[in-house]
Amino acid sequence: MCMNIRLNLLSISQVRNHIVSYCFGFQMLKVLEQSLECGKIPYYWDKRYNLLDGFQDSHKQNLACRLKNIIADIEKNVSRNPHVIVKYICKFYVLGVTNS
Repeated sequence: MCMNIRLNLLSISQVRNHIVSYCFGFQMLKVLEQSLECGKIPYYWDKRYNLLDGFQDSHKQNLACRLKNIIADIEKNVSRNPHVIVKYICKFYVLGVTNS
């Protein structure tokens, strides 16, 4: 009995960690999209430097648009397919090699 409770608590903890990781990662995608749209990602150690200085404006806007579409797809489909984000970050999923 004690072992089953321990396993259940472990699985609940793992689920919570995955949810927190997913939410954090998804929020970071939104921040990246906004930064690309503004054309500025400040350098961590010296905010005067912009990590996007070498990019053309058209490239920044193209990346921002792509991210906006990815974010919209995830928000639209996450309730039906909780693994929707995987297709954007895992090449094996894109190739059709999944565990599910």
